[in-house]
Amino acid sequence: MENTTRSTVVVVDHVSTKTLHPLYAHFSGQTSSQESYVELDLDSGNLSADYSGEVGNGIPERIWNGRATRFDVDPHLTASEINDLLDEIAPIAQEWIDARQGDELDSDTISYVIDAAFKIQQLCEGRVTESGGVWDAQTWIEANGHNPPLYEQNTGYGIDLRHDSTDADLDEIAKTLRGIAEDDGPITLENLDEYLIDQRDILQKEKED
Repeated sequence: MENTTRSTVVVVDHVSTKTLHPLYAHFSGQTSSQESYVELDLDSGNLSADYSGEVGNGIPERIWNGRATRFDVDPHLTASEINDLLDEIAPIAQEWIDARQGDELDSDTISYVIDAAFKIQQLCEGRVTESGGVWDAQTWIEANGHNPPLYEQNTGYGIDLRHDSTDADLDEIAKTLRGIAEDDGPITLENLDEYLIDQRDILQKEKED
């Protein structure tokens, strides 16, 4: 469907490439990560991706009243994968908005809008990350044999966690482990700082006993 009176142009709001997995967020006390999504603002034409800052089933007003729409996506997508997806969706989103800007929403227009929404949904559902995704630090460390923090010895990776390791030492260990993970997947580690502190506490307790 062609609309020669286009007034709203889709603008892609790319995510920052400084964060490997920017759609992944796991809030303290929650059993799973936050919902991640692609959002199309049907009024402004803004096309973006983000994760929900809401805990529970809250729905933003603009989604509820149909001014914007969301499509679930894999929270493990990398920044570049997300941006590629947004670029693929943009021309379909433009067709959707163009169709809505007519004076009347006749049956053909409604069918066209539904088809565009379905195409976007299919793109989002079918996009799976080629990265290693996001791992809990302890799970990744133990699964990959990087776990001698429990022993006071050097691991061969520049990691030497001891009962008397300082916070600065832990920062360096965390930096090293994150570097290994980024080369291995690439993978983002969550809860790494907390895990290393716990391991130091174990060593300190063993030393005291």
